[in-house]
Amino acid sequence: MGEVVFAVRLLSEVGVAVALLRWLAGRANNGWIVWLTLSSFIIRLLIGLGLFLVSFLHLPILVSLQLPGGYWTFATDAVEYASQAHNLQDVGSHLQNGSFDRFPIIIAGIYWAFGFGLPQVLVANALFAAMCVPLAFVAARSLGVTSISAVIAACIVAFWPSSLAWSSQLLKDPLTWLAIFAVVAGVSCLMCTDPKLAPRKLLSWGTVVFGGALLVSLIRGQYTSPAIVGAVLVGIAVSVISARLQHRDIGRLAPVSIVLAAVVLGSIPSYYEEPLNHVGVNAFDVMRAKLSSFFSQPSSGASTANPGPSVETAPSPVSSLGCSLAGPFLRARGRFVTSGGGSQLDSTTRFETCGDVLGYLPRALQLALVGPKPSEWRSVGNSIGPLRYLANIEDAFLWLSLPGLLVALVASFIRPRGAMPILALYVLFLGLALGFVVSNLGTLFRLRLQILLPAFILSLDGWTMIFAWVGAWRPRRRPQSQSSLPLNQSDKQTIGLTS
Repeated sequence: MGEVVFAVRLLSEVGVAVALLRWLAGRANNGWIVWLTLSSFIIRLLIGLGLFLVSFLHLPILVSLQLPGGYWTFATDAVEYASQAHNLQDVGSHLQNGSFDRFPIIIAGIYWAFGFGLPQVLVANALFAAMCVPLAFVAARSLGVTSISAVIAACIVAFWPSSLAWSSQLLKDPLTWLAIFAVVAGVSCLMCTDPKLAPRKLLSWGTVVFGGALLVSLIRGQYTSPAIVGAVLVGIAVSVISARLQHRDIGRLAPVSIVLAAVVLGSIPSYYEEPLNHVGVNAFDVMRAKLSSFFSQPSSGASTANPGPSVETAPSPVSSLGCSLAGPFLRARGRFVTSGGGSQLDSTTRFETCGDVLGYLPRALQLALVGPKPSEWRSVGNSIGPLRYLANIEDAFLWLSLPGLLVALVASFIRPRGAMPILALYVLFLGLALGFVVSNLGTLFRLRLQILLPAFILSLDGWTMIFAWVGAWRPRRRPQSQSSLPLNQSDKQTIGLTS
């Protein structure tokens, strides 16, 4: 009887997910998006349930990567999330000392609604990931991307190989992607050039942006929330300055105000949050500490202790004495280096001065956006098992997409339109942070999807511009002159070529 109830509740969850996806995808007003969204959900769910059954039943497939209970070694965080969700009776004490991750609370809510079991969470993760597809399409169209490129971007988001693997595990990544795309789509729609955006839509998209920013700050606030806030603030400034210089209308003040208020207010929990793990650093803490130390002038005899919130220090092979501004990030990187792992990259690189830090930033951006160089593909270790081969395939595709991304990044600042500068800055800010701090390529391989999935919108827009330029420069075929046409019989007789 218990098995029947379990199956009924699981099938009811699938039915609710399909209905929600059909409604959301239908809002995009594109038949392809409905098909892509539902296909993405079904494929992700089948992969997740298949991997669960293989590990749970201990089938002779990738035995060395299996863990008890249906889990896998390439997603060991899932075991900790499940353990915390099982012990939510102690949630009060955990929340008081700040050591409790919020994601297990969401897992417990899924258990309460649809039944206690790992498959229930896999259905929810497949739903979260599939919901990104229509949001990616809406964001791309609001940013001015062509319809074909927007559909291609949605297709990539729907079936990006490694995202299929991560959404098949009990991880917070699919929910993080959904929150990020909610912010991207909401900001793009609010800052589009449509002057007739109704007040109801302004409020609706403002709520979407606030909800996405709040969710990001609650489950992934250490780097992603500061990147979003910084991108919005600087991106709006770039758009305003560009409009002034080109004598264009800046647009209505209401959408810009809603974007600012929704993002800043939604990110408040991240601003006050301390790092929940041993290798993180809250970027807001860094900004508060630096501003506090800049504006405070210690009096004679007063303590010269560093004001503001302290960032936990730990033994690190990375020196931060020569560049205090990057000290917290250097210490966070040092913790990743000392944590070991089979896919460490640049772990012996030392940073003695701020010049060393600045010199490494292009390399950090490269690792986050396109991965290691092809010559390094064999030396990245094997901590993610067979997924390392998948990483090489993805890296090859990313290198091919790089020209379009670079063109779009440059164009976003030379001729900014809508929210393009905000998206470009988000990609740059978070790419620099994760590429610099996370020296473990296996971890970066998973975290970088927060950057790559939205960045595909930029890349495809850049390739559209490249193809347009090539088409404009291609020399047009000149019509044949009369002298180059083949001679007919009468012409030959006229000029004496026939006997």
